[in-house]
Amino acid sequence: MTTELQLIYEACCKTTGFNLSDRSRKKEVSYARIVFFHYARERTTESLDAIGKMVARDHSTVLHGVKKYQEYIEYTDFKNISDKIKKALPKKDIENLTHEEREIKMLYSNKLRMERQIAMLQNKLTNEGLEFLEEIKELPKDLLQEFRDYKWMPHKKMLESREVYKFNN
Repeated sequence: MTTELQLIYEACCKTTGFNLSDRSRKKEVSYARIVFFHYARERTTESLDAIGKMVARDHSTVLHGVKKYQEYIEYTDFKNISDKIKKALPKKDIENLTHEEREIKMLYSNKLRMERQIAMLQNKLTNEGLEFLEEIKELPKDLLQEFRDYKWMPHKKMLESREVYKFNN
């Protein structure tokens, strides 16, 4: 069964004539990839990682491309590519929705993404970790924010650094 993400990918490749998985950094190919990132994020509930895998890129490249879309849409050649791809995309009923209905759809999509991330993280946790999370949930809001800002975020950054620089735990 073909997913919505695959349909968007195929529409982008077919419309532009480029293989978005190539390592090419040519402007036209990069533009097509950015447009793919934008529509994949807008129209599906797929994670950044899943979108990136379609074009042999990582999640940070996808995130960067999604942010760049708004900046590049002012360029005529980029807008032309985006418009051509948009016309080739499978039709969705989203055009018939009101602004509020689109917002609800976007929030629901974000909710599904978050639920998948939570499930993935919960699979990684031990019983001890789950007990710790339950204790944190019991904290008052002001203490919870303080814990997040001054304890959790520095710890998280340290773990990320250890992973990047291959430090032993």
